[in-house]
Amino acid sequence: MTSHIADTADRLLRRGRLLEWATLLWNVVAVVVLAVLTLRASSVALAGFGLDSLIEIGASSVVLWELAGTGEQRQRTALRLIGVAFAALGVYLLVQSTAALISAHHAQTSVGGIIWTAVTAVVMFCLAAGKNQTGRALGNPVLETEGCEQPRSVSSFSLRSVSGQVVPMTRVLRAASTTSLVMTSSSLIFRTRWI
Repeated sequence: MTSHIADTADRLLRRGRLLEWATLLWNVVAVVVLAVLTLRASSVALAGFGLDSLIEIGASSVVLWELAGTGEQRQRTALRLIGVAFAALGVYLLVQSTAALISAHHAQTSVGGIIWTAVTAVVMFCLAAGKNQTGRALGNPVLETEGCEQPRSVSSFSLRSVSGQVVPMTRVLRAASTTSLVMTSSSLIFRTRWI
């Protein structure tokens, strides 16, 4: 019986690592793709999505580090590191969005940005569901939390990236979108008690 439990835990741990490596690799590719798309469209939203991919690389690295060891202190440290990264992203988005509002900057439409955002949303939701399920089965709060919070981040960026590309946004819509991102980032940090 003990052998079966250990085998199940090992299998779940391997699956958790595989899901994190897949997330990490996807986000490495995303940084390159989004850098090119951002330069072509001059889009603050796509730049923010690219920065989110960098932060997701950091978050996946932290989760992989945490999965390599155990202990409550290691888990707390991992959750704090991820929380700080998302807080930094929220500050960046607030500053960039405010600058774009003040300067009345309008990005060019990017079909590539729309397609990449849609595909990324599908991939990330699937990976997040797997992480959430695996983290819960393992009793690992770091993997489970990342699986729960990753879709919120992706949803927020997907909405902002696509809305900025499809519809010429007025100042009011841009301000509402920026406020939504800041509130989502704040929720990520305080709801999960990362800091």
